[in-house]
Amino acid sequence: MKRIALVLLLASGLASAGAAPLPSGAERGAASARAARAASVYIDGPYELYGRGPHTWEAFPSGGNGTFAYQWEIRWDLDPNGTWITTGTDKTTSFTVEDYMGDFELRVRVTSGTDVAYAGWYVNNMQ
Repeated sequence: MKRIALVLLLASGLASAGAAPLPSGAERGAASARAARAASVYIDGPYELYGRGPHTWEAFPSGGNGTFAYQWEIRWDLDPNGTWITTGTDKTTSFTVEDYMGDFELRVRVTSGTDVAYAGWYVNNMQ
């Protein structure tokens, strides 16, 4: 009983001291729901290549507002500048890889409303 009185006293003291009121259960629930909807994404596809292809990778987004825009990019290990090159704007990206091209890294940027999420995928070219 003393603990309850102390909590009430502290809460009322904070309110009278000009502190912001504690959020209600509904406000906490709404904040939690907004946080639970943050966009995220992962990539699936081959991570070792044993032939020319074509090879395909797919983005699996979740959260956000349910509508997604995609931007795929690739960076070749053999590129001394490490330049990212856009390869597509669909849910999947697909291309043929020759043996001399070496290993590379893919990344996808997914936008959903104001949320942005990234995922990366390293590929070993075993040809």
